Amino acid sequence: MRARGVFALLTMVTGAALALAGPAAADTTIPIHASQVPTTAAGFATHSCDNIPDGASGTLDGWVFVLPGNSGAFTSVTATFAKPGGGTETVTVGADHILSNGASKAWIQTAAGWTLTAASATITGSAAQEYFNLTHACPTTGGGTPTPTPTPTATATPTPKVTPSATPSATASATGTPTASPTATPTGGTPTVTPTAVAGASGGGGLPVTGVALTGMIALAGAAVAAGIVLRGVRQRRRFTAE
Repeated sequence: MRARGVFALLTMVTGAALALAGPAAADTTIPIHASQVPTTAAGFATHSCDNIPDGASGTLDGWVFVLPGNSGAFTSVTATFAKPGGGTETVTVGADHILSNGASKAWIQTAAGWTLTAASATITGSAAQEYFNLTHACPTTGGGTPTPTPTPTATATPTPKVTPSATPSATASATGTPTASPTATPTGGTPTVTPTAVAGASGGGGLPVTGVALTGMIALAGAAVAAGIVLRGVRQRRRFTAE
């Protein structure tokens, strides 16, 4: 009798222990909220780098997931990404990427520009909504090694060469104006007039003098009259002497 009682007691204790341990040992797999995929980090509505250990990165995108309800905890998160150049990449993170401050959170970092297309998580406990959320994304700052921008080379504009043109200068020229100097012939006959050239300046833009000047003509006439008077006196003197 006593043996049967002890056996019954052990059976009850074992059953109770298994009943309590069963739910604790089993993990549940839940998906990400369907409305949040696909998305890029830059294209996600909420940007923050909270819960990313090193904060914003110059080459990596960050993703932070949360299990709402505070009734369970992440044990792992698996996310699938599409690469910009084609192909997909599946990333799984465990305890070292899970945070337990408040609601359970998990973080992942990927190359910049990847698109989150699907995700699932294993959790302990239960999820009130039977899904988890992408709470915020931390897009790359693009602060990696910058590509140098070539500096445009300035092209010199040739300066036109000015060839000086010669400016003609006025050159004063002298035009000789002949004047007559009478020469009396003592032995009679017609006096011979020898013209003498008198230089006259034609500066100031005046016209050159051509022919015999008026003053020269007057002087010539006067010389001719004087020569006639002298000749007449000589003839009268000869006639008087002859008589």
